[in-house]
Amino acid sequence: MLAGLKNTNGGGNVFVGFQAGRDNTSGGGNTLMGFTAANQATSGEDNTIIGYAAGSVLRTGSDVTLLGYAADVTSAALVNAAAIGSGAKVDDFNTMTFGNTLTNKWAFGRPGVGGAGIALQVGTSNINGNGAYLSSGGTWTNASDINLKENIRPVESAQVLGLIRQLPLSRWTYKGTQGETHLGPMAQDFYRLFRLGLNETSISTIDPAGVALVGVQELAKQNDVLRAENEALRQQLQVLQAGQARTEARLVALEQVGPRAPVAPVPLTASRP
Repeated sequence: MLAGLKNTNGGGNVFVGFQAGRDNTSGGGNTLMGFTAANQATSGEDNTIIGYAAGSVLRTGSDVTLLGYAADVTSAALVNAAAIGSGAKVDDFNTMTFGNTLTNKWAFGRPGVGGAGIALQVGTSNINGNGAYLSSGGTWTNASDINLKENIRPVESAQVLGLIRQLPLSRWTYKGTQGETHLGPMAQDFYRLFRLGLNETSISTIDPAGVALVGVQELAKQNDVLRAENEALRQQLQVLQAGQARTEARLVALEQVGPRAPVAPVPLTASRP
């Protein structure tokens, strides 16, 4: 059966492949390519579906992009949805998915991920992400190799701790969101105090951690000083307590001796004339 066989009113369509766009009657602006690609779609518009048996579920949805063998939607009327990859599926409006359920590695700006335990990795240099990645366990990990860094300078930890004391912290939610509460500083305050990051409207995940570590180190230094002072005072107290104990022992000894017996007076003898 010819591609686009039932099309009567739709314009600007491209149908390539056995039964591609077969049931389309009025949809326009569609590009449907591949064996039975979107062969049951009837009236959707501006869809791009390329792949063997791709888009078999689509009926009336529009602005759908499906690329790959059997790439598909899960609902016939989805709008503005995309699925890329063999067997990839997309199940909601305004959503884009990459790969099927067996896919476990994604790379952007690089040919592949850099090793085991990495699910998604971005770039290879300072112009496209430096290899930052999402672990297979779901943790975002920043590139931190010393070989990627320059302008490395020591930090005045006491000053940083003082700035931490000045940093306002609050609970907040992003505008328009529900059920997602956060705790932390405002980007403007963080940038004003620490001058870290690209601008005053965002905070990286690495900078607050660095600030916190410096603060902890300074508190550890101060704690060491206090512990040393406390030890010196403890030793002084021990000396004083030992002296007091000796004094008390002497007093006890004196009390045990008791009062001395009175000495009898020596009689006086008369002298001869």
